[in-house]
Amino acid sequence: MKKIKAIPDWTHGNQGITNDYDRYQVTQHALLGLYDLNTQNKAVQEYLLNYLKQAVADGADGFRFDAAKHIELPGEFNSDFWTNILANSGAKFQYGEVLQGAASRESDYGKLMGVTASHYGEFIRKVIGQGYVKDGDLVNYQVPGVSEDNLITWVESHDNYANDSEESTKLTDQDIILGWSIIGARKEGAPLFFSRPVGGGGQHGRFPGTTKIGDAGSDLFKDPTIVAINKFRNAMNGQSEYIGNPNMDQGLVMIERGGKGAVITNLTSEEKRIHSETTLADGQYKDTITGHIFEVFNKQISGKMAPRTVAVLYPITQ
Repeated sequence: MKKIKAIPDWTHGNQGITNDYDRYQVTQHALLGLYDLNTQNKAVQEYLLNYLKQAVADGADGFRFDAAKHIELPGEFNSDFWTNILANSGAKFQYGEVLQGAASRESDYGKLMGVTASHYGEFIRKVIGQGYVKDGDLVNYQVPGVSEDNLITWVESHDNYANDSEESTKLTDQDIILGWSIIGARKEGAPLFFSRPVGGGGQHGRFPGTTKIGDAGSDLFKDPTIVAINKFRNAMNGQSEYIGNPNMDQGLVMIERGGKGAVITNLTSEEKRIHSETTLADGQYKDTITGHIFEVFNKQISGKMAPRTVAVLYPITQ
């Protein structure tokens, strides 16, 4: 493949962005010292499209477009970049990293592809840190104008973890599990799990040096609780959701799916005994993580949860 520099008029140059509210600067100037591609140029589009098509031919199923808000929308500055790329890449799944704020226009990007619910991730981290949340505050994904089934959710992203601000670096593995139980159990959004460097995070810093570029990262995604949440999500595909605080206790979150099962999260450092209203049918429900039994009788669920743990409940079939 020829080098992109061989294409006439391949770049807008390397002038930096000084105003994050100026869409021209955000989309036509250089981000972090990287030359800005002339994405209006048909030859540049074809160059990039050929790369994506080759990736699909080699086995890729989809693409994440990093810093997507830094590429102009259809109709902006005489561009059809996204119209061409998204329609012709051959990918089954495509989304853009559109970090919310300033001139991000996430609702417009959300009409074209999946977009990231970065504010919701920030909110989830806040919930984990404070150990409580009002059930109604969890409902809104905080991306106005974008369909909920077109959102990418996360507890943390690579930026949250690795940037100097260390927004999420101090989170422990158990913190991540608690956050994942909420976004993973919900009906909408496509949860994205960030695999940290091995041994990183918590009290160990961002990059402890155990792994290098190219090595596998943390295998926290294999944790039995994470696995159970993921299996629950798949099993409940298409089922409605109901989010509540059992016992009216904001330290507890219960996400019920279509009356078929539930995920309960104890955000607190205290053992909790639950006796609360539920949409689940009467019967016994088994926590697939611990094996503990929860009872539902007369639309009241009863059970017990250890501090800062997750229960994934399915009915016990007779």
